[in-house]
Amino acid sequence: MKRLIFISLIAASAGVILLVYVAGMPFSFGEGYGMTATSLYFLLAVGALFVVRFLYEKSQQTKNRNSENGNYNGTETIQDIVDRYGQPDDITIVDATKPDTAANVILYYDREGFIVADGKPISKKDIVDITCNNAAIVYMPNDYQIMFTVRDHSGKTRIIRVYSGCDMTHTVETVAGIKRHIIQ
Repeated sequence: MKRLIFISLIAASAGVILLVYVAGMPFSFGEGYGMTATSLYFLLAVGALFVVRFLYEKSQQTKNRNSENGNYNGTETIQDIVDRYGQPDDITIVDATKPDTAANVILYYDREGFIVADGKPISKKDIVDITCNNAAIVYMPNDYQIMFTVRDHSGKTRIIRVYSGCDMTHTVETVAGIKRHIIQ
């Protein structure tokens, strides 16, 4: 699907460039800076392609950001996790604006020795570090996340991110609460 959209954008741009080339309208920025309309439209079309491609990739990135980290696009509920692993000993709500999804809670199974974060079970022994991070980009509101650094079975570390909304204080307090549970 991605390729089809990109190829259609290229074909549309090529059609516009060909149409302008056939018309051959002259265009000038002033004395000595002559440029044909074809060159100008070509530059605009290439620029538009880069903008469209950037926006498309950015939307795919945000769409896939959660699914790569186990969010399952918000379709798995807390009840699904409880049905799978049993009743938890404790629960922490990470982002109260998105209730009843597996990605927005952390379930603690202290007797069994694991937690479920972002829909994934994580053994307490495998957790190397827990921290928070501001994942926002310039000119956007804060987007805090809780980052679990986990050692997998092959000995490599990986990061599981749980997005926690825009409240830094809540995120820091949540990380402190998680660390208290892990130390127990």
